[in-house]
Amino acid sequence: MPMMIGSIVSNEGRTIIVFIALISRETAEDFEWCFSSFINCFPNDAPINIIRDECPSFGKAIKNKFAQSNHFICGWHKSQNIMKI
Repeated sequence: MPMMIGSIVSNEGRTIIVFIALISRETAEDFEWCFSSFINCFPNDAPINIIRDECPSFGKAIKNKFAQSNHFICGWHKSQNIMKI
């Protein structure tokens, strides 16, 4: 099962894991469920930036739930995909 880990960077520069979810599929609906759960816990704290992999469903879910957030493709994932070519 795919595992989704959500973390934030505090004002002190520390990385804090705020949620871990096991999802049965990597669909936009599953990712949106994770984001809805995050919003329920942190209703006033929409992320400013989101770093993600290249999964199109993940990008769609981010646009639907966090339209004002910037999202970037992770450099590590990019380098792994380049090495596969």
